[in-house]
Amino acid sequence: MSNNNISVVIPTCDRPDKLMDALKSVEQQSHKPDDIIVVDNGREPVSLSSYLRDINLVRTQPRIGASKARNIGVSHSTSAYVAFLDDDDIWDVHYLKNIYEAIVDSSILPACLIGRKDVIINNKQTVYKCVKKTEDLIPALYYKNPGVGGQNTVVNREKFLKIGGFDINLKTAEDRALVLDFLKKNENVVCVPDAISIVGQHDDERLTDYENKIIGKSAFLKKYKSSMSTLEYLTAKCQIIEIQYELDKATYFNMLLFKIIRKVYLIKLKFFK
Repeated sequence: MSNNNISVVIPTCDRPDKLMDALKSVEQQSHKPDDIIVVDNGREPVSLSSYLRDINLVRTQPRIGASKARNIGVSHSTSAYVAFLDDDDIWDVHYLKNIYEAIVDSSILPACLIGRKDVIINNKQTVYKCVKKTEDLIPALYYKNPGVGGQNTVVNREKFLKIGGFDINLKTAEDRALVLDFLKKNENVVCVPDAISIVGQHDDERLTDYENKIIGKSAFLKKYKSSMSTLEYLTAKCQIIEIQYELDKATYFNMLLFKIIRKVYLIKLKFFK
């Protein structure tokens, strides 16, 4: 196993054209990865016969989910570090270079590194989300995502396997949960704002549709409820109910009730510190 380079894992599911764009961005990296593992869990097998570079193509059962696909990809990797990229996103040409330099420059072996997320708006690349520091990141991750994703997260392979990898029981927020688990184990998580991923924007099916959001956020809340503060729990619960309201307007009074409870609790905190 290489101790000084990076493997790339890309889960893919029935998006062959976008996958080729993702692979192209990996091929163009100024710092080349040791190997590229594509984990295909689509309904139709993907073909990489036209791609010039050798790629480890792993075919699984259809629709096993991003978490399980990434975990399988890591099991086939050969490097000390593994960078994840989604099949509908791309990297800036110096993404892996900046990640590698952050690993080398770190005084404590990083368990996880978090890059930046950009989007393209009106043909202009714009910062979307960026985690700049890990202080107070745990409470933030309980109820929001400040910039952790499947396209800008890099892990130490050994520490990733030790912690159990991505939680396959989470339909969404599995990347946020992974970083949380590292932080709760007091592992070194490093922010790399110069390592830029570019998030794809399209009308295709994504994991972040309303129903999956509700299922994913509910499972996430159940997993971490015991370690959340009351305010963190109420905030996360309100977010779930707001999404439910988008699907079913009849839940309005339920949403209103939780918002009132949260507001009352905030007032209580303010006056009874």
